[in-house]
Amino acid sequence: MTQVGEPIDIAEIVSDDQKHSKSTCPWHEEETQGQSEEMEEQDGDDDAHGSIPDNSGKKLGSNLTAARNKPPGGNVYQTDVVEIPYQQKGTVAYKEKGKPKKGLIYLEDEEDWLYDLQYAPHHLIPGNESLKGSKVVPYLGDETTIANYKKRESSKIKDGFSIGYDVNAAENGVWLPSPYALSMSNEWPSIPGIEAIKKKRKGIDLAASTEDFKAAYVAASIEVSRDRQFHMRHADYSAKVQEMLGAMGKRLKFLKSVCPVTKEDSKNSDKIDPPYGLKNRLNALSKRLEGFLIGKVWRPPLFTDDLTKQYAEDLKEAKKTSKDKPIL
Repeated sequence: MTQVGEPIDIAEIVSDDQKHSKSTCPWHEEETQGQSEEMEEQDGDDDAHGSIPDNSGKKLGSNLTAARNKPPGGNVYQTDVVEIPYQQKGTVAYKEKGKPKKGLIYLEDEEDWLYDLQYAPHHLIPGNESLKGSKVVPYLGDETTIANYKKRESSKIKDGFSIGYDVNAAENGVWLPSPYALSMSNEWPSIPGIEAIKKKRKGIDLAASTEDFKAAYVAASIEVSRDRQFHMRHADYSAKVQEMLGAMGKRLKFLKSVCPVTKEDSKNSDKIDPPYGLKNRLNALSKRLEGFLIGKVWRPPLFTDDLTKQYAEDLKEAKKTSKDKPIL
């Protein structure tokens, strides 16, 4: 059973130790010179702003599969079904971005109904919402390398060099249950669809029941996937990961100022060799984040959807209520 722990502390993830040592400094890890090559943009999963993303994640999903990392059901496309006591009962017409659509209305039922569940590849370090513009970017490679991720700060790295990091690599991905099996056939209740339902006769009750269907689907998806978070919109998650990357960038800046390797390197140039060990540290961060998404203990604000967050809050409240209940 999933438990909700204390909010995540950056210090648990990134050290703020103001000391330098060879064992922790990424400039002391040698590697064959990385070639200057533009880092590919994140493919798919750009869902922090509220709209359901396209079901691509093609590169990440392909890389996960190539690494023999498959969803819980084993099939990349249709992996599971969930059983919940809600039935489709009618539709409502509405427009979204000027296009006519029909939204489904769901009502609670006495028997369970089967609904498809599809898993989606999630970027543990979101490229667009966390990595882009972060304090880590100037250390990933030269100007060519960071072109798709740079916002203001220029590269600190010599021309022709790179740490070889790829945001779409399998090390940065995890399969999570998603609404895509329903959303791709317009069966997942959207925000405009819910608002349209409210305008019908008895619309408030119908909208509430349809929202309850979504919550029930999410809860069943989490249980079927053995405590994997439900994946759709994750603005708070992305912001927290960017905060972690900011702490890493601050640490890199400090190490750059005291490391004998970078000091020697910067005598003849304002640019330095890459901190090759940074790639391993970013992959280690992804691994830590994965543990918070598919483990038994979830830590706020690392939730990959508001419905997952609500599920966790309801779980925490239910646990508290059961403890407060008197023994008869």
